[in-house]
Amino acid sequence: MEETKLVKLYKGEVELKFVTDHADKHAYYDKTGKRLNGVTYYTGVIDKSDALCGWTAKMIGLYLLKEKQKGNDIITEELVETAKREYRRLRKEAADIGKEIHLWISEKISGKNPAMPENEKVINGITAFLKFQKEHQVKWLESERLVYSKKFQYPGTADAIGKIGKDLILFDFKSSKPSSISPDGVYPEHALQTVAYQQAWEEEMKKKIDYRIIITLDKETGQFRFRRFQDNKNDIAGFINCLQLRRRLDELKRI
Repeated sequence: MEETKLVKLYKGEVELKFVTDHADKHAYYDKTGKRLNGVTYYTGVIDKSDALCGWTAKMIGLYLLKEKQKGNDIITEELVETAKREYRRLRKEAADIGKEIHLWISEKISGKNPAMPENEKVINGITAFLKFQKEHQVKWLESERLVYSKKFQYPGTADAIGKIGKDLILFDFKSSKPSSISPDGVYPEHALQTVAYQQAWEEEMKKKIDYRIIITLDKETGQFRFRRFQDNKNDIAGFINCLQLRRRLDELKRI
């Protein structure tokens, strides 16, 4: 079922339509009905093939090993095809768990009293968030904040805005796990993604965010890790490079 939310920003000067379809995919539109590409579309231009290919190969290998442990030693074409589909199932499962964690946190930040879900991995992610909150005592100000940069013409959704002491902070929650590439589950594109939200929020609110915190919520252990980013000048330059490259590539596709 499609869900549409109309949001007015910049004191009503900018109107965005945020649409979630039956597959839980999101899209942004301006008031003329033109579709707008969001922040993650532009950061998606960053090559992540090394990490993704390694993870995919690992998931296929683990599936085949499990089949061997069950006594299935014969590698058939059908078994290989099933193994190749397994990583897609796991990727969707991980995405669904992440969405549940985000929804619970958003409701909690918004002052609601959401029920604890049944899925153990979702509970672990929530537990990690609650541990972070207990330790840092964040005063939450906004959740799932739609933003739009008039200067660079892109929309996006920031997970949360809050304060620790006097510091105004943009928060982003990830349910990614530590890996050999990233021991805390935070990747370079996350810095560029969050600075884009910061840029748009600051444009509209005429206030400065002190820094960004990306928190990874471990679905397996219930522990949190986080990293702080405050090199705004270089990070926003990196994001604008992504934006310009993606837009130019899109132009070239139409030639």
